[in-house]
Amino acid sequence: MDNFWNFNDINVIFVCLQHTVLGKVAYAPTVGRLECGAFPSYPNGFWQENGFGILGVYKADWDRFGGMNIKEFTTKWGGEDWDLIDRVFSIQLEIERLKQPGLFHYYHSHKGMWQ
Repeated sequence: MDNFWNFNDINVIFVCLQHTVLGKVAYAPTVGRLECGAFPSYPNGFWQENGFGILGVYKADWDRFGGMNIKEFTTKWGGEDWDLIDRVFSIQLEIERLKQPGLFHYYHSHKGMWQ
């Protein structure tokens, strides 16, 4: 996994600003998904290339596409990120995708999350 183990200090806000353009481009970094029991000091996992769980976009563009659908995605997992991406595309924004070393999704169980 190229650059997965790169632990240089990253400033996510700065990187987001570098890859977000008002009215033209949103930024959805590719994060490293850690497997159960893995930690950044000893990462084991893969690049989550088909996930869009993090999105950087200007507030004006957010308002233009109506933000996130919080009515349909309040008590269940799945679909909310794809719905959000569809909204981004609805106003003809491009989405910049880059692997973001040092940005990880920690494994967690979904058990009991919606009770």
